[in-house]
Amino acid sequence: MNLDHLIATTRKGHCLARPTLSVFLYSDMPVHRLGPHAADAIDAYIRFVGAQALKVCVGNNGELRPLTARKLAKDLKQLRQFPAELAAAWLEYDADPQGWVGDFGLLLYATDFTVVEHGPASDNLLRLDFPAAFADQVGIDAFCDFLLRLAALFPIESGNAGLTFKRTSWTEGTATEHVNRLLPRYLAFDPCYQNVQKYLRGRTAWAHWINLLGSGLAQRLGGIGHIAAALPGADVRELAGGGCFIRNALRPPVGDVNRQAPDVGLMPDCARLLQPTRVRLTGLGDPEFEPGPWLARFDTMPARDWNPA
Repeated sequence: MNLDHLIATTRKGHCLARPTLSVFLYSDMPVHRLGPHAADAIDAYIRFVGAQALKVCVGNNGELRPLTARKLAKDLKQLRQFPAELAAAWLEYDADPQGWVGDFGLLLYATDFTVVEHGPASDNLLRLDFPAAFADQVGIDAFCDFLLRLAALFPIESGNAGLTFKRTSWTEGTATEHVNRLLPRYLAFDPCYQNVQKYLRGRTAWAHWINLLGSGLAQRLGGIGHIAAALPGADVRELAGGGCFIRNALRPPVGDVNRQAPDVGLMPDCARLLQPTRVRLTGLGDPEFEPGPWLARFDTMPARDWNPA
């Protein structure tokens, strides 16, 4: 899967956004309780991809600096013993040594929900990034098994995995126009819009290659039996604690409408299932972009084959 033609760059060739395979985990647990779970999930990710995959991190002053083993150990220790006097945690690591957008990376943004404007409506976020073809390289089953491990380590309210136009905190604004211009064509891509987390308490995002539901949202949607019945042909599994794993296609779809989006699998059926809990947004970083039709893009589309020829 070569998606390099979708990379957004500056005039000097620096990467502002790139297609990656990303996992988004959302939790309604406040940072002081979430910290140890986040540390375990980050540690599992580092072991899965190898510490050498990540090159830079955001320092305390907001500047980028090399990511060292000492810095990683310090960050994980602080998460596991999160100081009472702190109200938020922000970790961001990336693979590009020059500080642009690499194919591996992670972002943790977590608060106690009292220090942000949208606290009562917010979830905390852990995002983990991989090269776009990573699942095929390690094996689809191995990648799904890892995702199930993450869901057991990190207390999700909801989550999702699939292709995304990955941006970082320092390139997000500049890349927005490029990313939003591509969304109507590549239906299966996530915009990697961090502010979604401000509106996700008690809600789900839209249909992805893989959707994860915590126990509360799974029950609101009828429980795993109803979900499985609504998605015949999908890979539906129960998570520990009563949540639900939903894989809507064999491989991560692209959803190119210029080719009739043959690879989106059961994403249209999943979109209809998630409609009652789907997040409501007023924008995606650009007041000229209307998210309503984009959020509803699968609602009337027929489902496709799980494994297209």
